Amino acid sequence: MKNRITSITLTALLAVSANCHAQAQQIPTSQRQANAQLALSFDGKRYLHRYSKNGQHEFTPAGQEDLQRWQEMMTLVVNQDFDTEKTRRWAEAMAAGYKERGMLIQADQPPGGEYRMLGVLGAPGVIEVNFVRVMPYGSAAMAVMVQRRFYGEDGRQMADWVRDNTPRISGLLVDWQPPSQSAVAALPESP
Repeated sequence: MKNRITSITLTALLAVSANCHAQAQQIPTSQRQANAQLALSFDGKRYLHRYSKNGQHEFTPAGQEDLQRWQEMMTLVVNQDFDTEKTRRWAEAMAAGYKERGMLIQADQPPGGEYRMLGVLGAPGVIEVNFVRVMPYGSAAMAVMVQRRFYGEDGRQMADWVRDNTPRISGLLVDWQPPSQSAVAALPESP
C-alpha cells in the first residue's frame, strides 16, 4: 500500500484515546451481555454494542466480540455542541488524517452539511477500509463509520473488496438513519 502507517486506530483521527480498544477487552462479561442488547442494523447485518467511551461507540456483528480481531465494525462518534463550521473543520481534519496516515480514496461534500469519505489505514498485517459519513446530529455532529478489516499482507483482496462493494455500501450509508440522541446517550460508558 502506498502510504502505510504504524497505527490503525481511528481514535487518532477522531481525537479519542488510543487505548479504547485495549480497554474494551477488560469489560466484564455481564456488561458485555447487557451491551449486546443494543444493536444497529446495516446491510442486512445486526451490529451489537461493544464499547462506548468519550462519545465513541463501537458495534460489531455476533461472533466478532474481540475488538482486537474484528472484521466488520460500525462506529458512531458524537461531538456535542457542534455547529456547521466546527463540523466542517472536523470532517476536513479526518480527511487530512487519512491523507497523512493512509489513503483518502474519495471525499465528497453534498448539500445539507454532510461530508462523506472513503479512507484506508494500514499497519503490518492489517488493512482497514473506512466508509465515513459526517453529519449534523441535532445540536451535535456525528461521524458514522462502516469499517472492514483485512488481516495478512494481501492488499489485492482489499482492493477487490473495495471495488466490488463501494457503490452498495456508500448508498446504504447515505440512507442510513442513526439512532436517536437519547438512545446513543443511554449507551453504557465502558470502563
